[in-house]
Order: sequence, then C-alpha cells, then structure tokens
Amino acid sequence: MQGASGTFRIGRTHSPYSRFLGYGVGPFTNDIAYGYTNTSEISYTFNGGNGFSGIIALVQNPFQAAGLSAWGTNVEGGINFAQGWGSIGAIIGYDGVNSQWGGKAVARFKGSSGFTASLHVFYASATAAANTYRVSAFQQNWSVAGGVGFQASPKVAFNAYAQWFDSPVTNGAWTFAANVAWTPVTNLLIRPEIRYTSAGGAGVWDGVVRFQRSF
Repeated sequence: MQGASGTFRIGRTHSPYSRFLGYGVGPFTNDIAYGYTNTSEISYTFNGGNGFSGIIALVQNPFQAAGLSAWGTNVEGGINFAQGWGSIGAIIGYDGVNSQWGGKAVARFKGSSGFTASLHVFYASATAAANTYRVSAFQQNWSVAGGVGFQASPKVAFNAYAQWFDSPVTNGAWTFAANVAWTPVTNLLIRPEIRYTSAGGAGVWDGVVRFQRSF
C-alpha cells in the first residue's frame, strides 16, 4: 500500500537487507555475496524527498521459516540517499533467533561516460554459521566488495568485481569475476562470464554463458 510519503508492505518478497540498497554489483549471473534472502515481512519505506529514504521492517527469520529453530523475528532498518551521481546508504539487521546482528554500507557511482562503480562493506557479529546476516561461509566478521562497469557502446558493456572475506580457516578468501554483456539485436542479451575463487591456497575457476531474450 503506497501513500504520499511512503509505502507499507506485507507479504513475501526479497528482504529489505537484500533489496533496499540495490542488491549486489550487477549485472552478473553469479553476483557478489550480499545477503540475499526471500522471506515474509511487514515493512514501511519512508520517502523523505530530495533523495532521502528509509525503511523499518519485521522479517521472518529464514532459519525459523525452514523449520530449523524456534519462532523468531528479525528486525531490519536502513537509510539511503540517492542523486543523479549515484547513492550512499546503510542497513542493519538483528537476528531474533540467534541474538546476533549484521550490517552493510553501500556506495554507488554513475558517470556520464557510461562508467559505473560500487563499494560494499559487510559486517556480521560473531562467527556462528547460524547468523542470518553472514553473507558467506567464508565470512568471519568482515567482507568488502567492489564492482565496476563500462558501457563501451550501445551493444557492448564490460563488468568486473572483486570480493574479500576475512575467513579464519583459509586466512582470507577472494572472489573475482568479469563478464561481457553483448546485445547483438534488440532484446537479445548474450553474456559470457568467468569467476575465480581463492581460499586457503587453492583456486577454483567456473564460468557461464547467459542467453536472455526479452519480449
């Protein structure tokens, strides 16, 4: 339900922690780890004008939703400021089942020459795997990701990102990815993509080619 100054939402959707600051770095088939969750929520998003917005939400805990623990509700709240140059914002979440919390800050930049960039900083309290605000099993407390993109022509764009995790087991872990988005004809996207993950002295390559036809 949308009003003059904000939107009240109740139902099942991507959590505020996933969507409010704009998901990951995109456009990638295998995006950064940014804390994606699809769950039920009751939320209010406030639009303050001049690019300011905020959100407060009660979110069903994903562990409880899967029947893995007793009832518990997560609480999420964030603020964001967006202008023509990009945006900057932060959001935090409290895990009501495990009594832990997490937060992230995201800055995005849009240049007039087709260049885009983003920086994402993640923090999760404690190291327990049950903390729903850990974005990856590699993350102990911190993770940092950065992404860049360049629209070289109306039909070709280049994108890349890197993400670091303070993994206690592997003395840190990294993920790197890059792709080329090619639109040979209107409404047809062909996007080859490669990714490399390094942890504990071992590295793994994977890749994918996405074909997307829009109608």
